[in-house]
Amino acid sequence: MFFSKKKYAYRFKNRAVLVWFVMTLLPIVVLVIYVAIITGSEFLNFLTDPQSVNERIWQLQKWNPDETSFRYINSVILEDPERLLIESTYKPIIRNHSIKPEDAIILIRKDEDVKAINNFETDEGRKIVSGFNKVTGPILPEFGGYYTTKNEELFNKTGYIVARQLDFYFKDGGKGSVFFLTKVINIPSQIGKFVVNYFIALFIILIIFMIVFFLYSAEKLTKNFNKVVTIIDEVSKENFTNRLDITDEPLVYITHPLNAMIEKLAESKEYRASIENNRNDFISNMTHDIKTPLTSIRVQIEALNDGVVKEPHQISNYYNNIRKKLSEIDKMMNELQLYNELETESMTFELETVDLKFFFKDVVDELQFDPSYKGVHFDYKVDEKEPLFAWIDPSKLKRVITNVLMNSMKYSKQAHLIFKITLKAVDDLIEIEMIDNGVGVPVDELENIFTQYYRIDPARNQQVAGSGLGLAICRSIVSRHSGKITAFTDTQSGFGIRITLPQLGAFDEKNFID
Repeated sequence: MFFSKKKYAYRFKNRAVLVWFVMTLLPIVVLVIYVAIITGSEFLNFLTDPQSVNERIWQLQKWNPDETSFRYINSVILEDPERLLIESTYKPIIRNHSIKPEDAIILIRKDEDVKAINNFETDEGRKIVSGFNKVTGPILPEFGGYYTTKNEELFNKTGYIVARQLDFYFKDGGKGSVFFLTKVINIPSQIGKFVVNYFIALFIILIIFMIVFFLYSAEKLTKNFNKVVTIIDEVSKENFTNRLDITDEPLVYITHPLNAMIEKLAESKEYRASIENNRNDFISNMTHDIKTPLTSIRVQIEALNDGVVKEPHQISNYYNNIRKKLSEIDKMMNELQLYNELETESMTFELETVDLKFFFKDVVDELQFDPSYKGVHFDYKVDEKEPLFAWIDPSKLKRVITNVLMNSMKYSKQAHLIFKITLKAVDDLIEIEMIDNGVGVPVDELENIFTQYYRIDPARNQQVAGSGLGLAICRSIVSRHSGKITAFTDTQSGFGIRITLPQLGAFDEKNFID
């Protein structure tokens, strides 16, 4: 998975905005639900068909039950006022629960007799009756009093006032009155109660929501955190087989870096194991390579000391052989020191602008007359007519050529070694190929031959001495020249080395010369 900080930051921002919208809209949703509950079906009717609700005149419907009851009683008075004394007359409004003591009290008075049509057999009703019993002064206005009461005690002790008074005469000439006592609503108090109830409900909902969200988030976070702890514990034990697979925020941001770190640690572990194996092989090989000439030197010195060898020419051969063995040991020590300096970058490179066409020609001419390479046939070829300038350290690049040549001499298994060198320009690079006519190298081993201490044959030919650092030194030197070195097996010849170096153009050349 490709890791992008901007991508995950954008996703995190979107989720934060979504949570903000949810927390903002939730109170509005709760308010709508609360209003829908207290208003009943009228809220749905208003949403689906608001015009029909307007046409029905809300105050004549359930929104104002007092008005409905008043008009009903008024119609009874017009038809037959005697019916007001019959209890069944009030069943239509009582059955529909239109009249509740806590909303309005309806009283029927004939002369001095007063009768309430409300049901006071409830807890709320008995509480209202108890309040009225505490009133000492007159409660109802006189006949023709225009439903106005001057009794402030009634309001203070019960909260009710005479809102309407309807006077009439019974058939027998008795004076009749219908009184509507309405409880005065303290609007600020009601609003306060509504707000308190609303916020209590909202607070409870938010608490529940936060608890559920917290438990869900905590469960996911704990699960993902346990994954991280498990992976880290396995890494601490150098077990790099498993990877982190978290896709949830915020731990998703460490998934890719942690997996990348595990990949590098796994590669490092493999590399260390490979280096350790090669180091062990190197120590074993180096011990053998040093012990072999030392044993030969010791035997020959003992022979000379014991007087076993007496002839002058034999003594001279023994001394020459000892000198040769000491030279081999010295060469191995020098290669080890050289490789260490290259790897620690403590070696200084003296770079200069050189035409590689003439440089390789001079090196080949020198090697042809070097007795160390007797029996090697050099084939140098370059087709380029223009100079091939590069920025190199001549002594270090010559070391690369001699190391590759010595490698071919050791492992080609050819009595007559042919060492072919070709140069050509490829775009902005100079390509150098060195090919022998040996047995070649297996394809699956080509990448390993530049590893320090590496030998293709683990059993190793005991007659082939060396440090195992020759091609590793070549790789380090070429890398310090900003170049690249690879190995290949030539189908018509044998083993080959290909080196590419940056080519200097005319502008670059002028700058270096100046």
